[in-house]
Amino acid sequence: MNERKIICALENIAEAIRCAAKVHAPRKTIRLVLTSFYIVHKPSQPKGIMINTSCRNTEKIVVTLAPVDEDGKVEKLDGNPTAKILTGSGTVKVVDGLTVEVIPNDGFVGELSAEIDADAAAGPRVNVLTETIVVDVVAPEVVPKDAVTLGATVATVPKVQV
Repeated sequence: MNERKIICALENIAEAIRCAAKVHAPRKTIRLVLTSFYIVHKPSQPKGIMINTSCRNTEKIVVTLAPVDEDGKVEKLDGNPTAKILTGSGTVKVVDGLTVEVIPNDGFVGELSAEIDADAAAGPRVNVLTETIVVDVVAPEVVPKDAVTLGATVATVPKVQV
């Protein structure tokens, strides 16, 4: 089993425990009998998509998720996405179930990357989709203002005779 399959299997087990805890909350002990589990894996499915963009360090990137199935039909996510900063200096904020903000820290210039994960399988199955946002953060442009006056001054001085 590769690492991704093991993680999915453990997430399925954790979900089964959470479901059992909800049903049997008054009991002090929960007995979980694990007879079998399955993992959906589609080799043709991309493991992750990378999106490259840029912004000034005075701006933020708003990522809107629009999950679709392989036929292009809009699908719902199972819960809210999670997000984390991979490289660079900034924060990431999950605004709601379909919106994530990537915010560079003030003064930071360079590459900022964030990873967004979401479960695309309804129910106890887990099908985690991942997208990575890579942002080239630049300093804000310093645009010189146009002159509005020449700034001339006038003085009266005596003529010098040669």
